Amino acid sequence: MKKDNRSYILLRYGLVIVFILWLAACIVVKLCETTVVDADKWNQRANELLSQTKEIIPGRGNILASDGSVLATNLNFYTARIDYRAEKFNEKLFRDTIDQLAARMAEHFPVKSAEQWKKHLLKPLDKVKEKRPRAYKLMSGLSHADMETLRTFPFFSIKNRNRNGLTFEKYMRRFNPYGDMARRSIGGVGETAESKEIHGISGLEKALDSLLYGKVGYSKMINLTKKITDWTDIPAIPGSDIVTTIDINMQDIVESELNNVLDTCGADWGVAVLMDVKNGDIKAISNLERNPRGPGYIEARNRAVMGYEPGSVVKTLSMMIAVEDGLVPDLDEVL
Repeated sequence: MKKDNRSYILLRYGLVIVFILWLAACIVVKLCETTVVDADKWNQRANELLSQTKEIIPGRGNILASDGSVLATNLNFYTARIDYRAEKFNEKLFRDTIDQLAARMAEHFPVKSAEQWKKHLLKPLDKVKEKRPRAYKLMSGLSHADMETLRTFPFFSIKNRNRNGLTFEKYMRRFNPYGDMARRSIGGVGETAESKEIHGISGLEKALDSLLYGKVGYSKMINLTKKITDWTDIPAIPGSDIVTTIDINMQDIVESELNNVLDTCGADWGVAVLMDVKNGDIKAISNLERNPRGPGYIEARNRAVMGYEPGSVVKTLSMMIAVEDGLVPDLDEVL
């Protein structure tokens, strides 16, 4: 009996040893294939990787008012996603806390009701695990504060990202702190037909794009002792900040008064330009036209800088110049 047990144990040990030797042989064969047989192919791929260069997009400069107030700047925003196929995704806890989670989502992000958030969050679980999304979009346009708040919600407060599946994608967006104020004068940014890079497409953003954009940098992959990493070869130069002559307080007053005048007379559109006559600085520009989709007036085409016949408006200026230059000595004279 003892002999039979010993033989059985030796057989098991023998099988384990054979398996280890077979595994070691496979590793050696694969190593030889990689380093000897296929060496040229892998060296070529490594050279291709190391020869690649990537552009580093510079930070776009800010547009400032005359007092330093920010009219346009870059801000980081985040898109929240859920990986429903995360290795240790705790589905049971997710279902147990879904009501509390949906209620907190509705409280802080009221674009959906608690019931709608619950339906939105549970929808991917209707599929079998292998077909569930790995980057299910929860919501976009989150600020850094919103992102940190989201991480305190039930289930999302789990520290291990592999258990709650919550991930964030960061992206940069041009932001106007004063909303639509002087929007046409400041302008906007976006992709152009010539380039997929973000450049100015209207207003000051376009006119001063060469200064605001900065200079593109370049990086390349280099082979360090333990790994291949991204190395900045030529650093990007951020764009310059632009200080305008716009006065925020005056701009607010001009827009409000122009809106009141247009509303009173029922005009289709109107323009107001406020200039400091001592130095010619434009302190405010407003362009309003009737809202085609509803009541009131909205910022529209920048007619203040378009080629229009000034008409009778210029007569007052002409008379002022004539009086100042002494060409009209007698103001009481009637011609």
